[in-house]
Amino acid sequence: MTGLRVDELEALETRTCHKRGGGAEGRERAAVEDLLDQVRTIEWLLRLHLAAMREVTEGSPRLRPVEAEGSLRAFLELHDVVVLEMRRHLSELREAPTMDNARRFAEFWHRVIVPHAQAEDRVLWPLARSLGLGGLSSSVDSLEAEHHEIDELVDAYTMAVDRLEQKDATPADVVGAAQAVRGTVELHFGKEEESVLRPMQRGVTDEQFWPVVAEQDRTIGPWLRAHGWQATTAGR
Repeated sequence: MTGLRVDELEALETRTCHKRGGGAEGRERAAVEDLLDQVRTIEWLLRLHLAAMREVTEGSPRLRPVEAEGSLRAFLELHDVVVLEMRRHLSELREAPTMDNARRFAEFWHRVIVPHAQAEDRVLWPLARSLGLGGLSSSVDSLEAEHHEIDELVDAYTMAVDRLEQKDATPADVVGAAQAVRGTVELHFGKEEESVLRPMQRGVTDEQFWPVVAEQDRTIGPWLRAHGWQATTAGR
């Protein structure tokens, strides 16, 4: 992907990420141009890493093991169902970027991803903030803001599909817009699980968390069950 040998790429990563001399004093001595150059290199390395990970996860998806039980397990399994369907749609679109496939992916974003995020806004975030766990509220604030970013990316994808239908965009434009949404959503899910859901395990009971699952069930439950989700909130 880069034209570099593996050892050359690793050497570049090491030079870029290595802490440069003397703590704060060393940072003060660093020229602004040098810092900006490092930032650009880090950004490039990150994009390279994510591109490689995209190929791996779409080619042979392996989801992280679920280590929770009860309501939290049900929620994590919900994420798994959504991620696999998202990957399937993108793979289908990349192989055959037709209007039908593009419209189906747009429907998925609007019928599943956006309502899922709105259900989290209504129930998950207020519950997480109510626990008073150190640092949790700031994590919630960050992830809540990402929902707005995802909404904007979904709108951009829908506009790209409309422009494709009007012959004002290419299939590559639509695929690129789809990849942008998919990458952001999947990274968002990972951050949510690690920075919000995992810490919540220490401060929330199974019964306290069930309303989070129930709201997802109420919002997108029929779609989830049609795609393999087996959780039930009956009687909860």
